[in-house]
Amino acid sequence: MDKNQPVNLRRLFNLHASRFVADNPSIPDTELQGVMRALEENGLSYFHVDEAGRRERGDALTTLYAYDKQRLQGFLDRNKETLAEAEWPAEADQFVYYLSYVAAPANSAIFDLIYDCYGSRGHNIWLRRNAGTTSPHYIAHQRKEAEESKKKFLARHPDFK
Repeated sequence: MDKNQPVNLRRLFNLHASRFVADNPSIPDTELQGVMRALEENGLSYFHVDEAGRRERGDALTTLYAYDKQRLQGFLDRNKETLAEAEWPAEADQFVYYLSYVAAPANSAIFDLIYDCYGSRGHNIWLRRNAGTTSPHYIAHQRKEAEESKKKFLARHPDFK
């Protein structure tokens, strides 16, 4: 990131009226500190999955989640029942942290809610790629993987509420 060039962070992360959360795995490590500082300076929140988090998740990518905390919290407040049923956090910072480690089961209300946060239910690659062609076996497999990600997370973070 060029320090002399202003960056439109909402555009970088494609945050807009119907998108409160975004992630970007393609920011080079050498630019992360500057991007995170700029997010804060522009009133946005972030969660950075560091090297230890990548190992825990089994990922090779550094991922930076950016979110509009106030708008995300309003959205979560309007969807408390769905969050409670799925046993997902209802507080914005904890929600993004949990989202960075735990997969939502396909064809569930929490799955739809997450893609609404991303402002992309109609543009969800997983949904588009599998729409009408996904076998019940594949959905069951994805749901099992989602449950495993939740169990793994809770085993490593027993105090997470």
